[in-house]
Amino acid sequence: MVGAMRKNGQSLSIVHINTHDIAGGAAKVAWRLAEAQRNAGHDSRMLVGHKRSKSEYCFSFPIEADSTIQARCRREGQLFYEFQGSHKLVNNPLVRSADILHLHNLHGGYFNPFSISALSFLKPVVWTLHDMQSITGHCAHSFDCQRWQNGCGQCPYLGVEPALGIDTTEQLLHDKRLVYDHSYLQIVTPSQWLKNKVERSVLRNHPVELIYNGIDTNIFRPYNKIEARKKFDIPQDVFVIGAVGHGGPLANQWKGGNYTQAALDALQNKLPDCIFVNIGGNYKADNLRIFNIPHIENETELAQAYSALDIFLYTPVADNCPLVVLEALACGIPIATFNTGGIPELVRDKIDGYVSEHKNVYQLVQSVEALAADSKLRVGFSRNARKQAALKFEQKIIYERCIDLYHRCINEHSSGVRKPKLFPVSEVPKTIVTHWFLEAEYSGFCIGVRSVLDKRGIAPCQPSDCESDNRITVKNFPFFTYSKNSHFAYFKNNGLALYNKKIDKDDCDLKVYQDLLIYTFILENITKGSKILEIGGGNSRILRAIRKDMNVGILTSWRGSAAARFPLALTATVL
Repeated sequence: MVGAMRKNGQSLSIVHINTHDIAGGAAKVAWRLAEAQRNAGHDSRMLVGHKRSKSEYCFSFPIEADSTIQARCRREGQLFYEFQGSHKLVNNPLVRSADILHLHNLHGGYFNPFSISALSFLKPVVWTLHDMQSITGHCAHSFDCQRWQNGCGQCPYLGVEPALGIDTTEQLLHDKRLVYDHSYLQIVTPSQWLKNKVERSVLRNHPVELIYNGIDTNIFRPYNKIEARKKFDIPQDVFVIGAVGHGGPLANQWKGGNYTQAALDALQNKLPDCIFVNIGGNYKADNLRIFNIPHIENETELAQAYSALDIFLYTPVADNCPLVVLEALACGIPIATFNTGGIPELVRDKIDGYVSEHKNVYQLVQSVEALAADSKLRVGFSRNARKQAALKFEQKIIYERCIDLYHRCINEHSSGVRKPKLFPVSEVPKTIVTHWFLEAEYSGFCIGVRSVLDKRGIAPCQPSDCESDNRITVKNFPFFTYSKNSHFAYFKNNGLALYNKKIDKDDCDLKVYQDLLIYTFILENITKGSKILEIGGGNSRILRAIRKDMNVGILTSWRGSAAARFPLALTATVL
């Protein structure tokens, strides 16, 4: 298969990270994509917070909610900040051996959003957004609220999952921006609808690619309607409307069960021989015109259930690129739906079905009546729907798009142009600054520095280099970005020059440590008499201490004496 392997002939090692392995739409998307990648010869695994399958290709990691801050996080609306296990993923063997990480749903009670940055330094990261949660203060869908474009706050939908007890949406969205500004991400959206939103959001500075969800059209295809109805004991002489949803679409608030029920009520007298097949409904229906089919795990059987329908009726209040719509299209079922989210990109109005205004039940009922009254129209829509699914949403097509994107991301990541971007500690919420967060930051930074040094022909150092060398050098500098008591031996008595006293390592704040680190590095690596230009700073303690040995200039604008003394400024940094 074209694009199935690396250009050097080797397969890719791909790790998909998601809340679940098999529960929910995002899990199905990741599972099916990973399966297609393995079928093409790649090593594709899933790493999840909650594993439900017995697949040998799926692994869970400890989510490790910190009990010392968990109650506080929930009480104070610090969404998912108690989880420490995701910080440790930088050292997970699957992650470390991967060529690329493909993130999916990161909300769902298992992943700390501040883990994203370090992972993006370690490996190239593709992130498929299955809803809006990554660009809002908390909610998976914002409905009619546009506050996510201006920082959130005063949230009208605190009860929308993932729910908040108090309104911290402004702070949470600010934190997300901080995370994204210190990360390298390739965003994927499965709809143009969501892509347009991302490009106006806190993720707008990251590249965004449109790649629709995919389905296996060899499995999801039209089956014999008579046989399908026999299989599920559905009467042959009735007109069958149906839908699919977790717990059954009638009981699912996201699927707009109340709108489906309203449409069925309106159709009761107009289509007296009509029944509704509620696929996923695990309860006994009181209404004789409601036919429940429990959750179907086997995809071939699910496709047969679709094939028993005459019309697929879908009334979601919020959605992105729903798999159930793609599956119904592939099975050749005419669709009556709302123009919710990305659905109009999937269902072509008056070609594959009818797309009504959002929540317009009257218009929806008219669409169902038109389809019920005209069998030739249904046959035409069925043919169009199947063709559209095979040409645009076939899993192999989506697979190819993803592999091409992976190669681009891997090439960019290996180019050495990405520099680590450490969080400014003063801006990180205190709840986040735990031992494991700092360890992840340190690991991510060192990995990034080593990558840059390697591209520049400088051999990377090992931890032993830091312990054996009595100097701070370009090679071992990354090991000092995470303060340790043992580091103070390298600073010698330099505290006297900066603070007129010896520094007690047990009573030293971060600013003093940073001053000692930079001052010692300059003394041991910069030749006396060199020109040092500080850009955008002030007359700092470090500059005052080195002024007698160095030619120091301070540039606060592009005019004045400093610019004259330094007509060409060579800015030397560790990276």
